[in-house]
Amino acid sequence: MHRLFEIYANAGVFDPEQVRTVTAAFDQTWQAVQDTGTPFASDGVAEATRDVVALRIIAMARLGELDCVRLHEGALRYLAEMKETASHTRGD
Repeated sequence: MHRLFEIYANAGVFDPEQVRTVTAAFDQTWQAVQDTGTPFASDGVAEATRDVVALRIIAMARLGELDCVRLHEGALRYLAEMKETASHTRGD
């Protein structure tokens, strides 16, 4: 489980079933990111990306989205939007 989910679970923000759902969504999303084969510039960038995925899933769940598939798809869409924004900012 990602450490951020543990923090929220221990704080009582999510019940055990919700923790399982957000954890499953995170695992599926991170696996999809890895399956792209795109390398990260460093381990730090990979960890930061994992944190972004976790925080996005947490934010969606806190707003009431508790469907694993929609959490997964929303997190992937968010990463894609971040990448697109970054490439426009750099002028790619």
